[in-house]
Formats: sequence, structure tokens, C-alpha cells
Amino acid sequence: MSSRANWWRQAAGAVFLGALATAAGAGEELLLGDLVYADGFEAGNACAWAGAEPPLAPTWYLDADGDGFGDPLSGVAACQPPAGHVADGTDCDDASPATFPGAAPHDSASACMRDADGDGWGDAAPPAGVEPGTDCDDGDPAVHPGATEVCNGVDDNCDGGVDEGFDLDGDGVTSCAGDCDDGDPVVFPGAPDVPDALFADESCDGIDGEIARAAFVAPAGADDGVCAIGAPCATIGHAAAVAAADPARDHVYVQAGLYFEILELPDGVEIFGGYDTAWVRADRQTPGHLATLRGGLYAPDQGHVAVRARGAAAALADLQIEATAALASGQSSQAVN
Repeated sequence: MSSRANWWRQAAGAVFLGALATAAGAGEELLLGDLVYADGFEAGNACAWAGAEPPLAPTWYLDADGDGFGDPLSGVAACQPPAGHVADGTDCDDASPATFPGAAPHDSASACMRDADGDGWGDAAPPAGVEPGTDCDDGDPAVHPGATEVCNGVDDNCDGGVDEGFDLDGDGVTSCAGDCDDGDPVVFPGAPDVPDALFADESCDGIDGEIARAAFVAPAGADDGVCAIGAPCATIGHAAAVAAADPARDHVYVQAGLYFEILELPDGVEIFGGYDTAWVRADRQTPGHLATLRGGLYAPDQGHVAVRARGAAAALADLQIEATAALASGQSSQAVN
């Protein structure tokens, strides 16, 4: 110890003040962990003291996440900082190095916030105990208040709106949200799209018409499925029956080709031709877009017919309908009966 006489000892809640020689003679021993203050002396567990009163031992706080701010509940008194401890005990989440006072200077220079993406703005929805900031996506440094809004389906500037200024036709859908013609207010995803003479894709699903409401037919198809666009049926009649049995479907889309069958037209089904092998629709006079339905002899009536539509409220468009010729006396030949 020091030859100087004045010293203080703090241990087990007690404070001793006296002369070094007297204390030693009285049997007071310095124990590991004691805080001993000796004026002008510092070594081991003794703290330097120069003044009329000895100083209080400083408190140090565990900084588990290494951000320079410690857990306020972890304070320990010591002359020197224990390993991993700091003097500032104001960290509101000592398990996150992105969370500490002043972490989000654009929101506050002193509030304890989390800025996980390093853009200077605090997380608007942080864990409990952390001050909320104004960053609506703290995982993307390009998203924060004041950022430039771009057409991407994201609220880039955290003002509560998405892609403001990018819906050019005012139909409520931007081009980056799937509007395939942002200059036409009747064209947008989910818009009604009945195949017509414009051959336009008004529902933005990739075809003229609506994939979700149609059964599909192609010469290379097979009548063993649900007549989907990727697995079409082989005959128009089968596809029409599939559509009629499905409350969500009332259209049949027919790929170019020659179909030999007598079509029993069900009520409430509309059939459209004009589709090529890529399901692009055009006028049937356009090469690669002609779908022909060629009928045959309907034995019960001894008539040659292609479409039987008695009593059906239905429609046919852009199909070439042919009835075979009557071959015997008393037979008839009608394209549609």
C-alpha cells in the first residue's frame, strides 16, 4: 500500500475511514473486490484520490452488442472498466448493434432507435422498449421518408401511398403493378375481357379473353383433363361441356385447326375462334388463325349438321362452320340447327 495515511474502503455495504497503520493494526484486511481509495495512490483494487473527499467508484455497463452503449441494468462499480463494459448505460436493446441512442439521426440525435438498414432513419415498428422512428421498411436502405418514389409497388417515401404519379390512365393500376396498357383506362389486370374485333388483351393476362373463365381447345389436345391453356382439350364439344359444368367458366377458346365433330351447344357458353398456337387471337382470315368446325351426319334426324343449338342461349365467333353434304334422298345439310 501507500505510505500516505488517508484511505477509504468500501466493502459489503460498510465504509471504513482511518489511518493506514491504525486500520492494519486493527486487523482490517483488503479483500479481492474491495474498493479502496488512497489519496494519490492507484494499484490493483485501489482507486486514486486527490481531494478533500474520496470519489465515488464509477459505474460500468455491459455492452454485449459492441455498439458503445451498455445495458442500464448491468451496472457494476469499479475503478477501471471490466472487459466488455462501457461508461454509457443507455442502450435500450443491448442485443442489437443497430439499436442505440442516436442510431437514427434523421429522426432524432439522441433517442434510442433501431436503424437496421443504415439509412439514418429509425424503424417505425421496432421491438418493445425501442423508440419508434419513421422508416416504414427498416430492411431496405432505399425506403425511408424523403426517398424518391419509383414505380415498383413499394411505398418508397413512407408517406402511406404506393407509386404515386405512375397511374397514367387513372384506372387504379400502374404499369409496374401489371397494367399492360397504362394509356387506356379500360385495360388493367382483372378487367372484363370478352374476345372482340379489337383482339386486345384488356385483362392483362396475356390473351384476348380471360384465361380464368375459359376452356381451351387445340387439335393436339386431349379430352381427358380440364381443358386448361397449358393442357387443352381436343374437341370443341368436350370443352363446351367442361365450361358449362364449371360455374367460373362460360367461354371456350379454339386454336386454329380442323375439328371433325357435331357440336351440341350448351346453354350459356360462348365459343371463340381465331387463336393461333401461341393463343394470340386475330381475324380468321389471318394465316394461322382459322379454326374450322366440320360436322357430319346426325343419324336421329338424318341430317348433316355441324352445330346443334336448339333452345341454347349461346354464341359462336370467328369459327368457320361447315356441314357435310347430304348424300341420300331425304337428308338435309345445315351448318347450324
